[in-house]
Amino acid sequence: MKTLRLSLRDAPTVEAELALTPRSVVGLSTEEVSDLKVMHGNRETGLVDFFEISGETADQAGDQRIEITGDLAGFKSVGRGMEGGEIVVSGDAGLYAGAEMRGGSLVVDGDVSNWCGAEKAGGKIVVKGGAGAYLGGAYRGSRSGMTSGSIRVDGSVGDECGAWMRGGSIRVRGDAGRMLGIHMDGGSIHVEGDAGRYAGGAMTGGRVIVDGAVDPMATFRRGRDEDVEDEVYQRFLGDSAEGGDGEIMTPRRG
Repeated sequence: MKTLRLSLRDAPTVEAELALTPRSVVGLSTEEVSDLKVMHGNRETGLVDFFEISGETADQAGDQRIEITGDLAGFKSVGRGMEGGEIVVSGDAGLYAGAEMRGGSLVVDGDVSNWCGAEKAGGKIVVKGGAGAYLGGAYRGSRSGMTSGSIRVDGSVGDECGAWMRGGSIRVRGDAGRMLGIHMDGGSIHVEGDAGRYAGGAMTGGRVIVDGAVDPMATFRRGRDEDVEDEVYQRFLGDSAEGGDGEIMTPRRG
């Protein structure tokens, strides 16, 4: 695997779109990579205006690794739509990180903003910090969030994690905000901390596991207990208001 390295030199003064994936640099020289365009507000500028660029490119996206060093909180769309290869960010990332992914691996060594992994259909995302709202969810007006692949967040996540989720898996090692798994119809979410109000609202399928505190809504009925990872979990089935067949599971205590 060949590695292309970008080191942030100048942060954007307004939000910028970094539509950079392994496929977008295949076969390019470093000079050609430097000329790739970045939308900086409403103005188009070059990648070289923000980054020092070194390393080499591969002949296929699956053989390309991109390492980006610096705080990318002001850059949206890092890894958006990637189909293969690897992107590693040593810092934070902005909106839409890993959204619409089809394959490959995105690792962010800090926090990510809203819509990380939105509507993704493959690949793996690892966030070593926390994540904003709508992790793995659907865009407004859409009825299909994440359908495949995996997301792991080592910190906490915001509201509507897994909204309209149809498949794949999300693991959160911290807490989750309100409306965890809202409109979920498939896949699995495992939160190791607490979940906010309205977990599983309008859920019709899939499984939500919460190791900490969670208060299933009255539209969920109690099911049979089940062993998960050598621990007995209570099962709540619903959302019956939607004729749903989803599950919320939490450890049996006492």
